[in-house]
Amino acid sequence: SIYQAGVISIISSGLIWIVPESPIWLIKNNDLTGASLSISKIKYLPINDESVDASVLNVCTQSRQNESNEKGNKKNGSIRHGEPKYLKRTLTGIALFGFQQFTGINYFFFYGTSIFSKADLNSPYLVPVILGSVNLIFSILSIFTISRFNRKTLLIFGSFNMMVLMIIFASIGITIKDKIEGTIILIISACGFIGSFAMTWGPISQVLISELYPNLIKVKAMSIACSMNWVFNFTISMFVPIISNYIGFGLGYIFVGFLMISIGFVYYIIPETRNKSIEQINMICLLYTSDAAD
Repeated sequence: SIYQAGVISIISSGLIWIVPESPIWLIKNNDLTGASLSISKIKYLPINDESVDASVLNVCTQSRQNESNEKGNKKNGSIRHGEPKYLKRTLTGIALFGFQQFTGINYFFFYGTSIFSKADLNSPYLVPVILGSVNLIFSILSIFTISRFNRKTLLIFGSFNMMVLMIIFASIGITIKDKIEGTIILIISACGFIGSFAMTWGPISQVLISELYPNLIKVKAMSIACSMNWVFNFTISMFVPIISNYIGFGLGYIFVGFLMISIGFVYYIIPETRNKSIEQINMICLLYTSDAAD
């Protein structure tokens, strides 16, 4: 409800002041003390710790190097002309967010109640609670999987899992949705779909997008990609009910098509960024082959 949204907004407004300021921004504004304090909060270390001083020095060095490069060659800060492959990397980030939205995740989150009302579920309003709980649990579990497995492996695994579960969901919805067995399978497959998304495409696309760009274009490239993410989100919310009125559960097969394409996109286009420095990622983008990315 609007009251719940208001409460969440007020809480978020208060908690935002707890978040440390960006050390890079503070150093650019010649606030070394503030940068040290920010890094100490991020690392949960005393402000006089040697690791904090080393991090501040490292950020200072990188910041000066970026400024020097930008002044020396304006093209370095240009998304269209910058190298290595700044334009391609920005378009890759946009496409990554596009595939994230077109997995079909918001098909369940936005229209879960209306979807399951078509399946003659006695209490379709319980469905968002169930799906939200599954999303919360698996989002917490993703903290552990993201640090242990490659980004590409998890994305491909997630796409394949969601594709299978969406096929099951759409097929059951079309055939035996009116039977209690069909309704149970619909709920289980929807929960499995959301769990797979919460452990793979949900968090990893956000993590990968932050690792894909050098500091020189990170703000601009991420802003463009994130803006397009909302455009894709709006597209889903706009056209899903219209298409669903014509083909019902068959809409799931459209999302299956996007999930199939996303597997090839991740395998051939997305570079592996886990445990790699920005210099290594630049080299992969410059001389990209599937073997190099792995």
